[in-house]
Amino acid sequence: MLYILLLIGAILVLLIPSTMLKLAVSVVVKEFRRQNAVSPENTISKTDLGIMPQTGINRFVNRRDYKAQALQALIQAEIVQVTEEGRLYLLEEKLESTRWAKK
Repeated sequence: MLYILLLIGAILVLLIPSTMLKLAVSVVVKEFRRQNAVSPENTISKTDLGIMPQTGINRFVNRRDYKAQALQALIQAEIVQVTEEGRLYLLEEKLESTRWAKK
């Protein structure tokens, strides 16, 4: 019985973060679209996306916010581009060919 509970716990520990990250990617992409930040002419900041650095107290009190990780994953996948000024925009063409595209 203990082994079963440990197995279930291990599965949840692996599944919950990946599920939360996938949901956060969807939220971040929707926000880029809502603000029409889909070209170098229309860019937004991390603050415009609602991504704020979490302080130690916030991490303890509030549930974890996966939007910053989602944004980082999108930048690494070159779906979100960063301008020289540090502003951001979404490349819809790149998004469509990834695992995060809506099928």
